[in-house]
Amino acid sequence: MSAARRRWCAAIFLAASPALAQQPLAPAADPATGSIEGTVFDASTAGPLRKAEVRLGGGSAPTDLRAGTDPNGHFAFRGLPAGAYWVSAQHPGYGGSVQPTQIALQPGEQKSGIEIRLSPLGTISGRVFDEFGAPVPNCSVNALQPQTTGGRRGLMGRGGTATNDRGEYSIQGLDKGRYYVSLRCHGELEAPHPLMTARDPRRPYTVYAPQVYPGVPDTNGATRLKVTPGVETQGIDFQVSRTPAVTVRGRVDVPDPSVLSSGNVNIQLLPPSLDPAEGTMFGAGIDPHTGEFQFHAVNPGSYILVASTNGNGPIYLAQVPLQIGVTPPDAVRIALAPAPEMSGTVEVEGDNPPPLESLWVALEPLGPAIVTQQRRAQVSKDGAFTLPGVTPGKWRLSVQGVTYVKALSVGERDVSPYGFDLAPGAAGPIRILASNKTGQVQVTVSAASARSGQVSLLLVPADLERLDSGLARVGAMGASGGQTIMAGIVPGRYRLFALDTTRGWELLQRPEALKALETRAQAVEVAEGETVQGAADLIAADELEEALDKTQ
Repeated sequence: MSAARRRWCAAIFLAASPALAQQPLAPAADPATGSIEGTVFDASTAGPLRKAEVRLGGGSAPTDLRAGTDPNGHFAFRGLPAGAYWVSAQHPGYGGSVQPTQIALQPGEQKSGIEIRLSPLGTISGRVFDEFGAPVPNCSVNALQPQTTGGRRGLMGRGGTATNDRGEYSIQGLDKGRYYVSLRCHGELEAPHPLMTARDPRRPYTVYAPQVYPGVPDTNGATRLKVTPGVETQGIDFQVSRTPAVTVRGRVDVPDPSVLSSGNVNIQLLPPSLDPAEGTMFGAGIDPHTGEFQFHAVNPGSYILVASTNGNGPIYLAQVPLQIGVTPPDAVRIALAPAPEMSGTVEVEGDNPPPLESLWVALEPLGPAIVTQQRRAQVSKDGAFTLPGVTPGKWRLSVQGVTYVKALSVGERDVSPYGFDLAPGAAGPIRILASNKTGQVQVTVSAASARSGQVSLLLVPADLERLDSGLARVGAMGASGGQTIMAGIVPGRYRLFALDTTRGWELLQRPEALKALETRAQAVEVAEGETVQGAADLIAADELEEALDKTQ
């Protein structure tokens, strides 16, 4: 390059330098030098927990990192950019961390001292032997807890196993709580009898009758065992002996032979509660031509014989109570009848109601039910609807597309939409008044400090029978309390709970615990379009734990 050329380029650079100096500097990139460190502890012993898996998520970009803890329970994630993260932990034999820990990480920040506590799980163990002391293998042993689901009170399995060749069992991985333990041993045997044909219904059998610890036929009189974290509840033994069993036979009668030939008819022997977890359930095949059926090796007891159709066709059903003894009963006849339709009308009050044809009326079965499917029907422009296949029993009604049902009548009788009975032959009409007019509660909680790091708010119906009807609301606020608004509340009477826990929503499954704490709740009555004040005292974690223990 010539000297003149070099002088010209230098002049251009010097002329441009002031302009360049006036341009703002681009922000420096996040060097991703932050870190998050902490320790995982055993919540029972307060000792460090090694070989726990810790998971880190969140951040400015999608993050999913995992790390194991060292012998001191320590974990670390390094080279992190700034962002909002969460961290959780798990370990075999322990329940997962109650709630992911939220962490806000600044650029280059070294966040340490994070503590995660895991509760060890419990175990129930024992053995099963016969009247001669010999072990009984291949028996099903289950841990059960009461639970309310969809308005139905029943038993939910929380864990189970089978006995080994030595008759031993061990149900592991159980959360803290109280459990029933049920036993069912399989294997029917023919009892001695005179010469009979292979299909003779008089052929006798012997079976092991089902039990609930400590050897009773059902949960009435049974013991609920307390499971403590990290502790094995031992010696929960069962002694079984063979009892007589018989064949139950009969025939299903139908008004339309095509119902049988379709293969969509089911028949079952159920406990009187209709909950298979509370007794023994038997199934049988049905001859599609004759409707005949046989249940083999039925042990004595009380049952409900239930026949019903499944599939998309018309709904037929029937039920017959049966008392089974030690001798085979006469043949049973059970007649299927079509479930009737029920018609009605919907009216929606208030300003700017939704188009009626956008609404759906739904019936949800409550309590013991033969047919458990929801019934739904779309509303027409004039507000009319027809629900198909409505069976006798207890039901809950809702209108999908509006907030709540304000008034309901069935056959000119006023009933609660949250639970009403339909007797056999009930025909309607159903009249529904729906509304979108709600209220709200301004909640104030004074708390020195919630030990769990959070105040959980529960606004539940004063009538706890409606606890799972969709009326309850769950909220949260910081550990020091404060104020918040719970909006969209259906008018009615409620109780407001403020709880020192991060898992307040779980109490919606525990009406007994809420009942035990109701004197510590604030009574609140919500009216349409109004904001009401609700001041609640914090229920301490220890008090909550005590109520849970007493009602499990």
